[in-house]
Amino acid sequence: MSDKKILITGSEGYFGTALKSYLTDKNIQIRCLDTNFFSDCFLFSEDLNKELISKDTRYITRDDLYGIDTVVHLSGISNDPFGGLHSEDVYDSSVDYTKNLALLCKENNINFIFASSCSVYGKTTGIEELKEESPVNPQTGYSKNKLQIENLLNDLSSDKFKPLIFRFSTLYGLSPKMRFDIVINMLTGMAVSEKEIKLNSDGQAWRPFIHIKDACEAIYLGLNYVRDKNKNQIFNIGSTNENYKIIEIARLIEKIVDKSHVVFLNNEDKTVFADKKIQDGVDTRTYKVNFNKSKKYLGFEAKYKAKDGIIQMKEKFEEINLNSEILKNINFYRLQKMDQLYKSGKIDKNLLWTNSR
Repeated sequence: MSDKKILITGSEGYFGTALKSYLTDKNIQIRCLDTNFFSDCFLFSEDLNKELISKDTRYITRDDLYGIDTVVHLSGISNDPFGGLHSEDVYDSSVDYTKNLALLCKENNINFIFASSCSVYGKTTGIEELKEESPVNPQTGYSKNKLQIENLLNDLSSDKFKPLIFRFSTLYGLSPKMRFDIVINMLTGMAVSEKEIKLNSDGQAWRPFIHIKDACEAIYLGLNYVRDKNKNQIFNIGSTNENYKIIEIARLIEKIVDKSHVVFLNNEDKTVFADKKIQDGVDTRTYKVNFNKSKKYLGFEAKYKAKDGIIQMKEKFEEINLNSEILKNINFYRLQKMDQLYKSGKIDKNLLWTNSR
């Protein structure tokens, strides 16, 4: 793979920053493209100095793709609308620019990997383990957008152009561009810095989880797989054994982090941790997922369990003396960070930089 070159869109975010490091260790040549909304969002330092095109993905050109063999498409909005913006303000452009990017790849024989999400399954009974052909029921603008893009890519698919669609489990684990707005990271950060693991729901919702390094490994395997003409192009990415109720994750963290304990906030949460999608202490987004297909066709098997990632984060957070002030820093919450940029006039309603930045 060392003679191949990969373009990562959204390379400067939580996942992209970890992926750059992972692929570099595999001797993969990397070109990065990002609009740099999160340029100052480091929890700890990063030594990588990769070729970076500082550009919004909607303005990507054929020249940006020169010499590229595979595009790994991570760019997009990670949360639901903010600052009074409507879903269409936030998400419509991502469908358009993904179509433009995919068409450029199709015309230039460039392979394509799209980072989708298991959240497209949305609201289920939590009993059945969902497979790729199971019905989807997205509950948020974010997950509906992922499904829109999946459908777009399926429509563009041909014998010579077969995008891979990876429905990732909920990520967790260390990255220099840390996020504390995803559940295991958030709860572990709380446990270390405040000794309280605050739940704003009853914790009964099911989620599949995947360590960020395992997610990177799936992308790496996909770089080889995209040469194949196999028609199985949608894959759940994770481990069937890593489906947990949120309360199970909280209790696991409670055991690992000394003197920490679970606290149920119900409707009392008015902090940076608040989740507007939880009503009356109940999170309707609940889904268990089956991952046999990615094991069979991609050869993907997760190496990490939730316990491993929690221990790694605990050790790192203690090393850097993570405290409540750092934990609540707006830089580690993508929704709030984007809202700050918007309200300060640095980005406009189209999520483009203004001249005032």
